[in-house]
Amino acid sequence: MLTGCSSNSLTNAEAETIIKANYPELCYTEHLIDSYDVILGRPTRHAKWIAPIEKFLKDGGYISMLREDNPNIGVVKYTMIPTQKANDLARGGKKFPIAQTDFVELIGISQKENEAVVRYKVIRSKTPFYPLHTMYYKGSKKTASDCPEEEFEVDVTLIRFDDGWKIK
Repeated sequence: MLTGCSSNSLTNAEAETIIKANYPELCYTEHLIDSYDVILGRPTRHAKWIAPIEKFLKDGGYISMLREDNPNIGVVKYTMIPTQKANDLARGGKKFPIAQTDFVELIGISQKENEAVVRYKVIRSKTPFYPLHTMYYKGSKKTASDCPEEEFEVDVTLIRFDDGWKIK
């Protein structure tokens, strides 16, 4: 007599649950301008570029500013300090995230025995800190290509273990 049936097939709902557990995902860059100088009372070029972004981030509650005076050489350095709102966005990280990637939809599953390749669509959107990243490239031929805003497809391999499906 058959006491129970269980399927080894990965369902769309199972795959979506496993994949969604990895999103939203944040994208960081090392190319982020978060400070500028005012020399002898005159803003540097970076200070002029960053002023509207700084205002936007301060008004949005994402940053506060730290001012460090060096009167011996006539330099005032301003550094952006993340607020709790920024830290919540970065999920406790020390860096400013420039983009966030979110799960959109499951496209399909290709399965062979205990291994499945799942294709799904994600979308990447800019955070309020993205303009700081683009400032790094201002005036250069290089484009701000790190973490571009886009929608794209991703393949991930899942393996079936005794306790369920897991990402390989």
